[in-house]
Amino acid sequence: MNTTDSIELVTGAASGLGKATATLLAARHTLVLCDLAAEPLQACCAELEKSGARVHAITCDVSNRDEVTRAVATASGLGRIDAVFHAAGLGPSQVDNGERLYAVNLFGSAYLVDALTPVVGDGAAVVLVASQASYFATFMLPPAARAILEDPLAVDFYAKLQALEAIHNPMAPEIAYGASKLGVRLLAE
Repeated sequence: MNTTDSIELVTGAASGLGKATATLLAARHTLVLCDLAAEPLQACCAELEKSGARVHAITCDVSNRDEVTRAVATASGLGRIDAVFHAAGLGPSQVDNGERLYAVNLFGSAYLVDALTPVVGDGAAVVLVASQASYFATFMLPPAARAILEDPLAVDFYAKLQALEAIHNPMAPEIAYGASKLGVRLLAE
Protein backbone atom coordinates (compact mmCIF):
# COMPACT_ATOMS: atom_id res chain seq x y z
CA MET A 1 0.00 0.00 0.00
CA ASN A 2 1.13 3.53 -0.60
CA THR A 3 -0.16 6.97 0.29
CA THR A 4 -2.09 7.22 -2.97
CA ASP A 5 -4.27 4.23 -2.05
CA SER A 6 -7.91 4.84 -1.32
CA ILE A 7 -8.62 3.58 2.19
CA GLU A 8 -11.95 2.40 3.55
CA LEU A 9 -12.04 2.32 7.37
CA VAL A 10 -14.56 0.05 9.09
CA THR A 11 -15.03 -0.16 12.86
CA GLY A 12 -16.77 -3.05 14.55
CA ALA A 13 -15.46 -5.09 11.63
CA ALA A 14 -15.13 -8.49 13.30
CA SER A 15 -18.86 -9.25 13.33
CA GLY A 16 -22.35 -8.17 12.40
CA LEU A 17 -22.94 -5.08 10.29
CA GLY A 18 -19.27 -4.09 10.33
CA LYS A 19 -18.14 -7.47 8.99
CA ALA A 20 -20.88 -7.48 6.35
CA THR A 21 -19.82 -4.01 5.21
CA ALA A 22 -16.14 -4.99 5.12
CA THR A 23 -17.02 -8.02 3.00
CA LEU A 24 -18.91 -5.85 0.52
CA LEU A 25 -16.08 -3.31 0.28
CA ALA A 26 -13.27 -5.87 0.11
CA ALA A 27 -13.46 -6.57 -3.59
CA ARG A 28 -12.64 -3.01 -4.66
CA HIS A 29 -10.93 -1.19 -1.81
CA THR A 30 -7.99 -1.30 0.59
CA LEU A 31 -9.53 -1.86 3.99
CA VAL A 32 -8.48 -0.85 7.46
CA LEU A 33 -10.59 -2.90 9.83
CA CYS A 34 -10.92 -2.08 13.52
CA ASP A 35 -12.45 -4.04 16.35
CA LEU A 36 -11.99 -4.58 20.07
CA ALA A 37 -11.92 -8.37 19.65
CA ALA A 38 -8.47 -9.25 18.29
CA GLU A 39 -9.01 -12.92 17.41
CA PRO A 40 -12.29 -12.46 15.50
CA LEU A 41 -10.77 -9.43 13.75
CA GLN A 42 -7.76 -11.48 12.61
CA ALA A 43 -10.08 -14.27 11.44
CA CYS A 44 -12.16 -11.77 9.45
CA CYS A 45 -9.02 -10.32 7.85
CA ALA A 46 -7.68 -13.75 6.98
CA GLU A 47 -11.01 -14.67 5.39
CA LEU A 48 -11.04 -11.48 3.29
CA GLU A 49 -7.38 -11.84 2.30
CA LYS A 50 -8.12 -15.35 0.94
CA SER A 51 -10.44 -13.69 -1.56
CA GLY A 52 -7.67 -11.28 -2.61
CA ALA A 53 -8.63 -8.30 -0.47
CA ARG A 54 -6.03 -5.85 0.81
CA VAL A 55 -6.68 -5.64 4.54
CA HIS A 56 -4.97 -4.08 7.53
CA ALA A 57 -6.22 -4.93 11.04
CA ILE A 58 -6.13 -2.61 14.04
CA THR A 59 -7.32 -3.72 17.46
CA CYS A 60 -9.10 -0.68 18.85
CA ASP A 61 -11.40 0.12 21.75
CA VAL A 62 -13.45 3.01 20.37
CA SER A 63 -14.22 4.19 23.90
CA ASN A 64 -10.52 5.05 24.28
CA ARG A 65 -9.67 8.35 22.58
CA ASP A 66 -5.96 7.50 22.21
CA GLU A 67 -6.72 4.18 20.52
CA VAL A 68 -9.13 5.85 18.08
CA THR A 69 -6.58 8.55 17.29
CA ARG A 70 -3.92 5.88 16.70
CA ALA A 71 -6.23 3.86 14.44
CA VAL A 72 -7.11 6.88 12.30
CA ALA A 73 -3.44 7.93 12.11
CA THR A 74 -2.48 4.42 10.99
CA ALA A 75 -5.23 4.37 8.37
CA SER A 76 -4.34 7.82 7.02
CA GLY A 77 -0.67 6.78 6.90
CA LEU A 78 -1.63 4.00 4.51
CA GLY A 79 -3.46 6.24 2.05
CA ARG A 80 -6.32 8.68 1.59
CA ILE A 81 -9.33 7.82 3.74
CA ASP A 82 -12.25 7.99 1.33
CA ALA A 83 -14.91 6.24 3.37
CA VAL A 84 -15.59 5.31 6.97
CA PHE A 85 -18.27 2.96 8.22
CA HIS A 86 -18.50 3.19 12.01
CA ALA A 87 -20.40 0.12 13.16
CA ALA A 88 -18.68 -0.42 16.52
CA GLY A 89 -21.26 -0.28 19.25
CA LEU A 90 -23.04 -2.01 22.08
CA GLY A 91 -26.68 -2.83 22.77
CA PRO A 92 -28.50 -2.55 26.10
CA SER A 93 -28.44 -6.32 26.66
CA GLN A 94 -24.63 -6.36 26.48
CA VAL A 95 -23.97 -4.22 29.57
CA ASP A 96 -25.13 -3.81 33.16
CA ASN A 97 -24.55 -0.06 33.29
CA GLY A 98 -25.39 2.63 30.76
CA GLU A 99 -22.03 4.35 31.21
CA ARG A 100 -20.40 1.76 28.95
CA LEU A 101 -23.08 2.39 26.31
CA TYR A 102 -22.36 6.12 26.30
CA ALA A 103 -18.60 5.46 26.24
CA VAL A 104 -18.70 3.11 23.25
CA ASN A 105 -21.67 4.35 21.24
CA LEU A 106 -21.51 8.10 21.75
CA PHE A 107 -18.02 9.00 22.95
CA GLY A 108 -16.47 6.52 20.50
CA SER A 109 -18.32 8.19 17.64
CA ALA A 110 -17.24 11.65 18.82
CA TYR A 111 -13.60 10.51 19.17
CA LEU A 112 -13.71 9.10 15.65
CA VAL A 113 -15.19 12.27 14.14
CA ASP A 114 -12.58 14.38 15.96
CA ALA A 115 -9.72 12.18 14.75
CA LEU A 116 -11.02 12.10 11.17
CA THR A 117 -11.65 15.84 10.80
CA PRO A 118 -8.04 16.84 10.03
CA VAL A 119 -7.31 13.89 7.71
CA VAL A 120 -10.48 13.28 5.69
CA GLY A 121 -10.78 15.42 2.60
CA ASP A 122 -13.50 16.58 0.26
CA GLY A 123 -15.63 13.84 -1.20
CA ALA A 124 -15.08 11.37 1.64
CA ALA A 125 -18.08 9.68 3.23
CA VAL A 126 -18.41 8.96 6.94
CA VAL A 127 -21.29 6.78 8.08
CA LEU A 128 -22.10 6.63 11.79
CA VAL A 129 -24.45 3.78 12.65
CA ALA A 130 -27.28 4.79 14.98
CA SER A 131 -30.52 2.96 15.72
CA GLN A 132 -34.26 3.36 15.55
CA ALA A 133 -34.06 3.59 19.33
CA SER A 134 -32.66 7.09 18.81
CA TYR A 135 -36.06 8.20 17.51
CA PHE A 136 -37.82 6.81 20.57
CA ALA A 137 -35.28 8.62 22.75
CA THR A 138 -36.34 11.88 21.13
CA PHE A 139 -39.80 11.39 22.67
CA MET A 140 -38.62 9.93 25.98
CA LEU A 141 -36.01 12.55 26.84
CA PRO A 142 -36.68 16.14 27.89
CA PRO A 143 -35.68 18.85 25.38
CA ALA A 144 -32.69 19.82 27.56
CA ALA A 145 -31.16 16.39 26.92
CA ARG A 146 -30.55 17.26 23.27
CA ALA A 147 -28.06 20.02 24.15
CA ILE A 148 -26.21 17.65 26.47
CA LEU A 149 -26.05 14.89 23.84
CA GLU A 150 -24.79 17.39 21.24
CA ASP A 151 -21.66 17.92 23.38
CA PRO A 152 -20.67 14.40 24.45
CA LEU A 153 -17.04 15.29 25.11
CA ALA A 154 -17.89 17.92 27.72
CA VAL A 155 -16.04 17.23 30.96
CA ASP A 156 -19.30 17.35 32.92
CA PHE A 157 -21.36 15.24 30.47
CA TYR A 158 -22.53 12.67 33.03
CA ALA A 159 -23.25 15.27 35.70
CA LYS A 160 -25.43 17.27 33.31
CA LEU A 161 -27.22 14.15 32.12
CA GLN A 162 -27.93 12.91 35.64
CA ALA A 163 -29.15 16.36 36.68
CA LEU A 164 -32.06 16.14 34.24
CA GLU A 165 -35.02 15.62 36.53
CA ALA A 166 -37.27 14.26 33.79
CA ILE A 167 -35.09 11.18 33.29
CA HIS A 168 -35.55 8.63 36.05
CA ASN A 169 -32.22 6.92 35.49
CA PRO A 170 -30.17 8.02 32.45
CA MET A 171 -27.64 5.29 33.25
CA ALA A 172 -30.16 2.46 32.91
CA PRO A 173 -29.06 0.51 29.82
CA GLU A 174 -32.43 0.80 28.06
CA ILE A 175 -32.40 4.62 28.48
CA ALA A 176 -28.67 5.01 27.80
CA TYR A 177 -28.87 3.02 24.58
CA GLY A 178 -31.48 5.23 22.95
CA ALA A 179 -29.88 8.40 24.30
CA SER A 180 -26.40 7.38 23.11
CA LYS A 181 -27.71 6.60 19.64
CA LEU A 182 -29.60 9.91 19.56
CA GLY A 183 -26.27 11.57 20.35
CA VAL A 184 -24.72 9.71 17.39
CA ARG A 185 -27.45 11.08 15.13
CA LEU A 186 -26.80 14.59 16.44
CA LEU A 187 -23.07 14.21 15.68
CA ALA A 188 -23.95 13.36 12.09
CA GLU A 189 -26.17 16.43 11.59
